[in-house]
Amino acid sequence: MQDSLRVFIATSNNSELTALIRLMEAAPSFAVAAAVADKMGLLELIAKEKPDIILLDLDSFGEDPVDKIRDIMRLNPLPIVLISSETKALKALDGIAAGALTVIKRPATADIKANTPAGQALLKTLKTFANVQVIRHIHGRETIKKGRACDSKGSSGLVVIASSTGGPNSLRKILSELPVNLPAGVLVAQHITQGFTQGLIEWLDRVTALNVKEAVDGEEILPGTVYFAPDEYHIYVKKDCLVGLEKASPADGHRPSCNKLLLSAATVCGDRTVGVILSGMGDDGANGLLEIRKAGGLTIAQDEATCVVFGMPRVAVENGAVDGTTPLARIASEIERCLK
Repeated sequence: MQDSLRVFIATSNNSELTALIRLMEAAPSFAVAAAVADKMGLLELIAKEKPDIILLDLDSFGEDPVDKIRDIMRLNPLPIVLISSETKALKALDGIAAGALTVIKRPATADIKANTPAGQALLKTLKTFANVQVIRHIHGRETIKKGRACDSKGSSGLVVIASSTGGPNSLRKILSELPVNLPAGVLVAQHITQGFTQGLIEWLDRVTALNVKEAVDGEEILPGTVYFAPDEYHIYVKKDCLVGLEKASPADGHRPSCNKLLLSAATVCGDRTVGVILSGMGDDGANGLLEIRKAGGLTIAQDEATCVVFGMPRVAVENGAVDGTTPLARIASEIERCLK
């Protein structure tokens, strides 16, 4: 018989805490390792109970939730899923920078039941991320180096990036190191919980000299500008190298679809494309990256040592989209080299 997934629940919202406990107790293959409403003794209890995954409400610990996440990852690293409202998107992304794997939008307490879509989605998220092998590390305190100028003149291509679990941290590192006058626009397909895209844009815009923005359908792709799809939209490259947005169903479970973005770039921009695939589960983007390579473009995949999840880059290596992988610290300079 398969062991139950042991979930450590941390929330100071008593009604939410009760609902989450009932959800785990009613769900097959889930169990509550511990449930706490106070930060006192949190680290000691985690060490004692040894849960499979932690579900942490971002509003539970006043001004220091990110410090608590950082302490967990330093002392007893475990998969952490955050619950947050959209208004706390920046804090949630700081939590991801500190080591949490993902954030889910806080459901209404009445919807936290085994027979509701919100309850089922929460359980699915926990089951998925409990299998991620996290490492002992401290994130979120490093000094981010602002972009500098480079010698290139005008636009010399297009950069398209596929990113999922662990991707926001990778994007943060890469964008902070690209030059302010990067001779190409950057389009990003990032898998993130609906409602948190605008927070991600603001979070990244704080650490880079590039202009990071929510894309508008049909706008010109400008050098030195980073474009993200709005919530519920796919982003792709239109004819004449314009931004395309499409409010269609998820492709292979994802919206935005990394493959849709990368395939469109291969078709429209061909050998002027630099394709990048970052940390993430599954295989979204791997086929698109291969098409960029076939079109004569240049391709980059983040290496396993610096990925939170080496799923998407691994498939890109296996299908021949890249010859090898690149450490995160070298991706920005590799993008610059490819554009010259």
